[in-house]
Amino acid sequence: MQLFVQGGGAHVVALTCTPSDLIGSLKVAALGPDASAGIRLAHGGVHLREENRVEDYPIRNYATLQVQVPFRGGGGDGGATGAESRSCYLEMYMDKKPDKVDPNEARVAKWTRCRLSGELLNAPCAMDMLGNLYNKEAVVHHLVLKKIPASLSHIKSLKDIFEIHLTENPAADQKSESATNRFQCPITGQEFNGLNRFYALKSCGHVLSARAFKEVKSTTCLVCHKGFVEEDKVVINGTEEEVADLKKKMEQARALSKQAKKDKRSSKVASAAHEDGRSISPEESSAPSEAAANGVKRKGPPTNGSLPAGMSAPAAAAAGLAVNPRPKGSDLVSQRKRFKAVEELKPKHADRSVYASIFTSSSRDAKETYMCRSLPLGRN
Repeated sequence: MQLFVQGGGAHVVALTCTPSDLIGSLKVAALGPDASAGIRLAHGGVHLREENRVEDYPIRNYATLQVQVPFRGGGGDGGATGAESRSCYLEMYMDKKPDKVDPNEARVAKWTRCRLSGELLNAPCAMDMLGNLYNKEAVVHHLVLKKIPASLSHIKSLKDIFEIHLTENPAADQKSESATNRFQCPITGQEFNGLNRFYALKSCGHVLSARAFKEVKSTTCLVCHKGFVEEDKVVINGTEEEVADLKKKMEQARALSKQAKKDKRSSKVASAAHEDGRSISPEESSAPSEAAANGVKRKGPPTNGSLPAGMSAPAAAAAGLAVNPRPKGSDLVSQRKRFKAVEELKPKHADRSVYASIFTSSSRDAKETYMCRSLPLGRN
């Protein structure tokens, strides 16, 4: 007898067999010895088992057998074969580890982007006393909105930063987001990308590489020739030890500046007291500065125009106290009581609140209820 085996598409193979031949031998003859074990032959929608014979099925002469290939990955019943394994549940509830940051990308971002906004550095640029780089516009924006993060809490005003001048590299694409060589040293040409050490001068703001300071020994800027001292050199993006040292120097400078202001204020008070011909105690001279150091705000000018006890107007002005004295003879003018209709024109036996309602359109004592919420208060 002759049978036809139809595979995928229009591919048909004709076979000559006997009723006693095995279904497996027909599969090998039609598909070859390398056929997958998952491939089956079917007739009339019924799978033919390979160990059975042709005569075991109602297969007639010139019948057509179909080749069926099973789908991969599923059991064909709508379920998931992976549900039998516990690994899927473990992966589902396993804590995902945060993605590791590429150290090279972190280094490049530290040297080419603003520490506050994350945008590319563009003029005007600025730097704080710890060596962090910023776009000056971003610093002003965060200061106005009072959104300086806690990690940068040492920036309290524009006095805590200074403007710097970065030299652009003519060979770099300034508009590229991934460019790592946008800036360079104006003396040595070294790239400003974190692989080389750089310093910024607080006196003029120019940024130079460490090699430039090493090769050319000078006490003036190599770009603008402005003088500087060793304390004016601030390392950019230094190590943890260098940042800790810079932070210590910054705190010392702030303490010295506060003490200088305190001494200047005390000297003003002492000189004013000397001109007034009286002595002033150390506690009195340090009182305004101590109040300012403790965060106590000075009140405005006294309403009665009186001065502190034992202090004249020049001394008070030198101490920073606002004085607004009254005109001469103002104490002789009698103060007239303000006219109130409720007090002056109220009938003898009238209720004060009822009589006052004539002159007012609302009453603060009226309580709002649910049913008359839309009505004006005092008229419901």
